[in-house]
Amino acid sequence: MHGLDTKEADKSDPSDVQRATQVFREPQFFIDGPSSTDVVQGALGDCWFLSAAAAVATMPELVKNFCVARDEEVGVYGFMFQRNGIWTDVIVSPS
Repeated sequence: MHGLDTKEADKSDPSDVQRATQVFREPQFFIDGPSSTDVVQGALGDCWFLSAAAAVATMPELVKNFCVARDEEVGVYGFMFQRNGIWTDVIVSPS
């Protein structure tokens, strides 16, 4: 949620957490496969990550390599990212 150079005083906690099923009637990770147009810039200053995600979305087989598991009904997603040459598993879950 924060960039690497974000000062501790500027960091904030989420004000609310909801499962995907609480936000969307029928949540889907992809509709007709991944596309670079699926990526939408937000207000978190995350454009560097989103531009990389948009580039990777043009290669559906590559998406399968880093999005390794998901349960859309529950809203839990498993990813593999590389940081400083080391693969790191990340589980995204609202709870």
